[in-house]
Amino acid sequence: MNTFLYIFLIILNSWGLGALVNYCIQNKTFYKSISDKVLIKNDKWNNYLGLSFFKFLVTKTVYGNINRTIRISNGTFDDLSKMKKKMIDSEIGHSIGLFSSQVVFIYLFINNSNEAFLLTGTALNILLNFYPILLQQSNKSRINKVLKKYNC
Repeated sequence: MNTFLYIFLIILNSWGLGALVNYCIQNKTFYKSISDKVLIKNDKWNNYLGLSFFKFLVTKTVYGNINRTIRISNGTFDDLSKMKKKMIDSEIGHSIGLFSSQVVFIYLFINNSNEAFLLTGTALNILLNFYPILLQQSNKSRINKVLKKYNC
C-alpha cells in the first residue's frame, strides 16, 4: 500500500512542478514552438492506444472532475481560443510531469533495484500523464480544424 502512496505523491508533485515550470516559460520565445508539437499525428494510432476509452473515462467518471477549468462557457470562437490556451498549458504541464516523475522512478529504481516500483510507477505515469497529453492534443487538433475552417 505504501508503494502506491509514494507513487501517487511523486506524480502529484510532478503536476505541481509542471504547473510551476509552465507558468515560468509561457512568455518565452520557444513556448509557441513547443505548444505546436504533436506526439501522434495519426488518429489510427490514438485508436490503437485506446484514447477513445480514456476519453470516456475522463468524461463519464470522477476522473473528469479533476480539472474543471477546461470548459466552453458560451461557444464563441474566442472561447475556443481560450480553451485551446488552457489545453496547451495542461498539455505542457503534463509533459513536464511525465518526464520529471519518470526520472524520479528511474533514479529510485537504480538506487533500490525495485522493479515493481518502477513498473507500477511507469504504468500510473502513463495513465495519469501520457494519456492526458494525447487527449489534450487530440482535442487541440479538433479546435484547430474549427478555427481554421472559419478563419479565426
